[in-house]
Amino acid sequence: DVIVGSALERVMKPDPRIYQRCLDRLGVLPQEAIFIDDFAHNIAGAQAVGMAGLLYTRATDVASELQKWGVQI
Repeated sequence: DVIVGSALERVMKPDPRIYQRCLDRLGVLPQEAIFIDDFAHNIAGAQAVGMAGLLYTRATDVASELQKWGVQI
C-alpha cells in the first residue's frame, strides 16, 4: 500500500508535485492512474500532470464511472 498525505509531504493539492510523488511511489505513468476527489480544483491539478480525474459527489456511482475507463471492479 502507498499513502501520500499532503500534510506529511508538505505539499498541498492541487500542486502538481503531490500527484507526481504518488505516481512515482506507485510506479505508474499518469495515463495509468485515475484521481478521485470532491473538489474540482484538485481534479484539475491531477489532470495537469496527465491523470484522469473523477469529481466525486454523493450521487456519483464510482464503480460505474471507473468501468467507463475500463477498470474492473
